[in-house]
Amino acid sequence: TMPTILVIGAPNKFAYAEVFRLANEGVAPYTEFLMVEGSGRVDAYTLEELQRFDILFLHGYSYKDRGKAWGLLDEYVRQGGSLFVDTGWQYVVPEWEFEQAPEVLPVRRLTWTNYGQESNYDLENIDIVGNINPVQFGPMIWEEDPWSVSGANREDLRDWGKTILSHQGHPLIVAGEYGQGRVIWSGMNFISHLIAYDSEEEALLLHNVLQWLGEGQANEELEPPLIDREHPDRVVFNLETVPSDITWLYWREAYYPNWHAYFTDEGGEREIPIYRGGPGFMLMPIKTTNEKVSVVLTWQPTLVESIAVYVSILGAIFLVAIVMDGIFLGGQGLTWIRIAITMRMPKPFLDEDTHKENTGQEPVKTADSGKQVPEQDDGNGKSQPSSEGSHIDAHLNEEQEELLKSWLDDKNHEDDPWVSKVLGSDS
Repeated sequence: TMPTILVIGAPNKFAYAEVFRLANEGVAPYTEFLMVEGSGRVDAYTLEELQRFDILFLHGYSYKDRGKAWGLLDEYVRQGGSLFVDTGWQYVVPEWEFEQAPEVLPVRRLTWTNYGQESNYDLENIDIVGNINPVQFGPMIWEEDPWSVSGANREDLRDWGKTILSHQGHPLIVAGEYGQGRVIWSGMNFISHLIAYDSEEEALLLHNVLQWLGEGQANEELEPPLIDREHPDRVVFNLETVPSDITWLYWREAYYPNWHAYFTDEGGEREIPIYRGGPGFMLMPIKTTNEKVSVVLTWQPTLVESIAVYVSILGAIFLVAIVMDGIFLGGQGLTWIRIAITMRMPKPFLDEDTHKENTGQEPVKTADSGKQVPEQDDGNGKSQPSSEGSHIDAHLNEEQEELLKSWLDDKNHEDDPWVSKVLGSDS
């Protein structure tokens, strides 16, 4: 267990990638923090979900409902969470200016401005940021223009806000304790400034700020879990936990939405979420009163993937059938199927009396002459309908007819009048 940082930032702007890169360079090393890639929207979460994480890091954030988003952040911090929020990314964050800022921010209002190109930094409240040399910070310059900021004046600070970095007397980064939690606000797009100038002192400042936000959180490395994997799509973990606190199971295998995790303790089995942690691995939160639990990680295909599997199987069967047809039936498989269907068709050859008895109607007349179908004596004193003028076209070529005749001879159907109709002969 160690402090977890949920990064909420625009995926299309590679917000998480920027933060994770800095984390690997020493800002938030793996031995001190677990980095988690979150959604770009604050209001995509519930309060319960946010409270799984010790620190929320908002860099290039967004939302659909402003009131809901800031309400969530307010309640999260009041109940003991820690928040880092940067409003200095113009046109990416929803508000780089505030006429009236939310209560959870340590400033009352914000204005988009700049403070010139001079590097005139002051570090304050050393108890929060430590001993850092701001002279080695990068200049407030973007290309050839002043570095614009989401700015505030001293009189805009709330009573609980403390300036930790200023430029020419104007607050750039402000910290404070709000409710039971802690807040760091930046108006200078600090991540982008740090990347642009690669300043070690700026990196140290951010590292110390995160340590202050995560102060008091558990940081304990537990024994590695026992792992049983008899199949690639199923992994069983048996592990120790910290009762009544969140234990994070970090599985160094690529995250994919088809993976599902099921956690079992004395309360039974239930599904737990899987987050994308670190460089895209799986991270699972476990909260229980038991000291030992098991987690089963299973791969579950989507409906589309399942359908694709069945389609592939049917396709394979069809290909095998084509090959077998060519080997054993000389490519006449479809012909045999037509023969089988034809021989099982109902035989509508009834004499006149039988037709009247079964239907109460006169015999069917031919469409072209309007006359009854002539009958022929079968030699036993019974009448059979004549094939003349009533040939059934089965659309067989000579080869298919020969094939059919050979099959009929083998099956003793050669005297069946239905055969004559199919073949168009009196045989």
